[in-house]
Amino acid sequence: MATKNELIEIVEEFVGKVRDVIALYSDATSGFGCFRTFTEDGQKNLAAFYRQRGLKRSQEEIENQPIISVAQTAAHFDSAGTHYEAGALHSSSSKEIIERNGPSGSNEKMMSQLTIVMLYSLWEHSTRPKIEKLLGKKIQIDIFSEVAHLRHSILKNAGKVSGT
Repeated sequence: MATKNELIEIVEEFVGKVRDVIALYSDATSGFGCFRTFTEDGQKNLAAFYRQRGLKRSQEEIENQPIISVAQTAAHFDSAGTHYEAGALHSSSSKEIIERNGPSGSNEKMMSQLTIVMLYSLWEHSTRPKIEKLLGKKIQIDIFSEVAHLRHSILKNAGKVSGT
């Protein structure tokens, strides 16, 4: 038989995880603005650097210059022994960084979607099964039906919520 304390312990564990996920969201989205400002300042400094040296660069050239490149070098050999190397996994210009880190930019949207998916997964795959086992019966909480609908829209419908 389930005890009240066991149920409270499961719920408190879930609430702690929810708080952690929300803290991650807050920290990440706050950081987007800081990184955007840092990148904008970098553009200004780069323009000043070129001016001081008498080098001509348009604002467009400065904005489109790759400044981040995450590379993974991996050696590959085909059956004939020919050597290949993998290139960059990701590269971004300062313009792209500024756009995606702006208010309602793609990073904020993606972080929001990841948060919803994570919260639902914590409930559905961890907390709910523990509570059902403890109570010995299936449970349904309306808010998680709504979150499930959002999660489905994110994963199966490119983030667009359907009317159902």
